[in-house]
Amino acid sequence: MGLSPYFKERDEAALRRRLSGQMKRICELGMARLIKDAQGERYEILRIIKALVTAQVISRLKEELEQRLSSYQDYGGRRNSEAAADGEDEE
Repeated sequence: MGLSPYFKERDEAALRRRLSGQMKRICELGMARLIKDAQGERYEILRIIKALVTAQVISRLKEELEQRLSSYQDYGGRRNSEAAADGEDEE
């Protein structure tokens, strides 16, 4: 297994342990599934976006983004008002 070009670690055994642990965690999160068959062990990557991002999550993100946009617009409006008031004072 030639993974060393893609990772900083040069110890193949340490790299395999690290990757094994990471893949186990990915499987626990429901993003992949370990398949054991006649070909050996391999992983099936599942549909991640559908599994992790539900309509409820998208709705919550939309609300958060709208709140941030509103606060940015309020801040920008205040800054413009202050700048205009400062310009009038200088005349």
